[in-house]
Amino acid sequence: MQLAERILRELTTAPLLTRQLAAKLDARTPGVMVACRCLRHKGLIHTENGLHALTRAGKNLLADGARGAMPPAPGAPCGSAPGASCAWPTTSLWTA
Repeated sequence: MQLAERILRELTTAPLLTRQLAAKLDARTPGVMVACRCLRHKGLIHTENGLHALTRAGKNLLADGARGAMPPAPGAPCGSAPGASCAWPTTSLWTA
């Protein structure tokens, strides 16, 4: 399961700070920051004062099992760095 999908699933219980997500997912903070930036770019999470929460679209994506509801654009820019792109999982959430 990719980090972006793991973040979405973790946010189903409550909004979390970046460092809390990193600790819960045993991931590095910079990686969580990039994944959250991409999720925000896709409209799946909202971040305010460092606290990340699912948007309605993010909740719907998880509830629907992503049966093509929001297909990712391969290589879609996420604004993190020049040439960076959002990496999207190829696991169950996006290929159901």
